[in-house]
Amino acid sequence: IDGFIVDLQGRFNLNNLVTPEGKLSEPDYLFFQRLLRILELNETLAMAVADWLDSDFDTRFPEGAEDDFYMVQDARYRTANRPLQSVSELRLVRGVDAKTWRTLAPYVSALPVRTPLNVNTAAAPLLQALADDLSEQDAESLVEARGDDGFDTVDMFLQQEVFAGRPLAADGVAVSSQYFLVRSLVDVGTARAQVFSVVERNPQVLVTLARTRGTW
Repeated sequence: IDGFIVDLQGRFNLNNLVTPEGKLSEPDYLFFQRLLRILELNETLAMAVADWLDSDFDTRFPEGAEDDFYMVQDARYRTANRPLQSVSELRLVRGVDAKTWRTLAPYVSALPVRTPLNVNTAAAPLLQALADDLSEQDAESLVEARGDDGFDTVDMFLQQEVFAGRPLAADGVAVSSQYFLVRSLVDVGTARAQVFSVVERNPQVLVTLARTRGTW
């Protein structure tokens, strides 16, 4: 029996890109563009992802995509126009090929509500994407500053020297998390079973939101 836990709020929640009303969230859109650029991916991919999520059928120029793009592909399908249920849905979005998916997947999540980024577990590229003109060295300095114990408060994080002159919204970051991915692996003889569970931790109870089973 083996397993591990991933902090899903240590990743960028792609569903933050749209508001509950289905409209674009500009600060999150800019964050996602910066993250794509840092990962050396085409930042115009943000247009296609935003079109996949938002509630309208207006295509963002020039690299967005709505039904008029997907319905003329060899395998036709329609734009979701709703929040992602799983990050694997990204493989349906215009411009997300296998290489792009492998690069982006470790840094993104798809959670049912808007969530701040947990700066105590986020990888350096995500910290670098928090503000314009932050360097890789700046991000590494934030990782070093949090150490093994992490920042006790958001204010402590925002007071770091690298943010001087760079305003950062406090509601976009956090120092704790409620959403996690639990991977369980069981080997019995030559058989293997694997379960992925998305769980929400709240003060009252631990809730399983989704579960995927696999055997091979």
